[in-house]
Amino acid sequence: MAAQDDFSGRFFPVDDTRLVLAAVQHGHEPPVLVQAALLQQRRRRYVDGLGKTDLKSTCSLDAISGVIAAQGDLGAIQRDSQGRAVQDASGRLTRFGGIDSGGRFSGQLIVLGNVFGDLTLQEGLRGGRIAVHGRSVAGLDSARVGILGNVNVDDLFDAGGVIVSGGMIGDAVGATALNARNINGIVAAKGAITLSADARTKHAAFFGGDLGATPGNANAAIIDAIFQSAFDVDSAKLDLGGLSLIEANLAALQVGKDGNLNLAKP
Repeated sequence: MAAQDDFSGRFFPVDDTRLVLAAVQHGHEPPVLVQAALLQQRRRRYVDGLGKTDLKSTCSLDAISGVIAAQGDLGAIQRDSQGRAVQDASGRLTRFGGIDSGGRFSGQLIVLGNVFGDLTLQEGLRGGRIAVHGRSVAGLDSARVGILGNVNVDDLFDAGGVIVSGGMIGDAVGATALNARNINGIVAAKGAITLSADARTKHAAFFGGDLGATPGNANAAIIDAIFQSAFDVDSAKLDLGGLSLIEANLAALQVGKDGNLNLAKP
């Protein structure tokens, strides 16, 4: 793994495009990541347009058909000198970063930490799949993990679109939400889901929040089964075997005839 200052990341040739954002935090400074200016590449080409930047910056991209993966957090929040989240009187966070996709999102976004920044998909979620595991944040209630920023699906959220979270989707205390007028795909979270006022879920293939509140919930177990603890099965070899398993699981996620989630694999 190449290392430079506070940065740690890797990029490599893959079919379509696969960009790994390996966020590393030192002390109480914001973590940093590798990000690409352009994600739609031809097959078997290296991801280019890479640069070193911290997570305070929003990553503005065209259409996304490949994989973006962050082993840490995507985005950042203001923290105090002890590394604890800074909140205002209403409990809202000062958030930075995120992804602004100006084209169709048909790829995958995988985050093992939290998504603090906003995700804006200007031409919709068209077969694209988003999976965020979530992790505890010092100074926040234990339930406030997962997708804590806004998710803005400005166009079609089609039947192949997926958003799953091991924590929240949207943060009511933080005044963020899933903003999508007509949800036709899968939206599932072990924590609460906060929707915008005009969101419609009537035609969703699956819509379920607070799935983790019920012990033994089968759909919560499927969300857990999507994730691995790290991107590398063998960290010494940087094999990305864990990430490959997550990608395959996320691609396999579907709704069964019984109305529940499952991971259908060949």
